[in-house]
Amino acid sequence: MPGGWLYNFAMKEPINAGSGLPSGAPGGRDSGPSSEPASQSSGSKPGSELGGDSDSDIDADNELVIILCTFPKPEDIGEIAFTLIGANLCACVNVLQESLSIYRWRGEIVTNREVLCLIKTSRSRHAELVARLSELHPYDVPEIVTLPTCAVNHPYLRWVQEETDPHRSSTGPISIATVQKHADEESAE
Repeated sequence: MPGGWLYNFAMKEPINAGSGLPSGAPGGRDSGPSSEPASQSSGSKPGSELGGDSDSDIDADNELVIILCTFPKPEDIGEIAFTLIGANLCACVNVLQESLSIYRWRGEIVTNREVLCLIKTSRSRHAELVARLSELHPYDVPEIVTLPTCAVNHPYLRWVQEETDPHRSSTGPISIATVQKHADEESAE
């Protein structure tokens, strides 16, 4: 991400935040879990080419799952994302660009602009995340679709496991003001 950016949910616009990512964050300025090179090995099981250690420490409860969820507008996801991450229910929420959704609702075909989010969590936190997301979501019938993963970069998977560990100290809800303050500090550097 050259130059980086964060979305200011309060002002409904992208903001410049230096690299946009804290040092060591996946994809951040310094080496982080997703910046480690993938190793190549022949004769290994599918997906092991993504590098890191063996799959021996990865059980079904610790596997990465990705949840697709749509929202009416970007500012609707802001506080929800901070709440989910603050409670260690997910490691990351990607807020993608607005898209056009066409669907049948109550007998009529409708079109709406929506924002798709990719929410990354561990299988062990999935049920609790879905329950909390359903409570917080503005739709009566939210789209919450869970996708399994077949191969994940091991350092990234370990990061997700650490961030969603229920025994880890929770930061509690993170406010948009806190994120804005961090972005302002990064921009000043």
